[in-house]
Amino acid sequence: MSREQLEALAAEGLVSIRSRPSVRLENALYDLAAWSSYWCIASGDARFCIIHDFLTTLADAWEQRGAVSTAIVGEVDLLLRRDLPAVLSADESALGAQLAQSLQSEISRAIRGEPGVSGL
Repeated sequence: MSREQLEALAAEGLVSIRSRPSVRLENALYDLAAWSSYWCIASGDARFCIIHDFLTTLADAWEQRGAVSTAIVGEVDLLLRRDLPAVLSADESALGAQLAQSLQSEISRAIRGEPGVSGL
């Protein structure tokens, strides 16, 4: 996994991972989370530690449930495409971490099935 794959997730959403049929979604999310953790440590940029956390939360949800409702998938996909680009492009690490923390909260809310951005 790499920064380019994380940027593809930000631009295309979960379809960037699902377009690789031989890779299970949760495994790809775990791999991307592991890369994010590595980059957090290597660069000292905390936003990638937070990205690691929410990607792991997503992967765990898929793995534990076997499937996630279409409404939750749509909500998470919307959040990733709407908010992850700003997290990745923030000039300052502190701002990127703040934005990542907000995205993490929204993703956790969506996984719990609570209404959010799109009212789902």
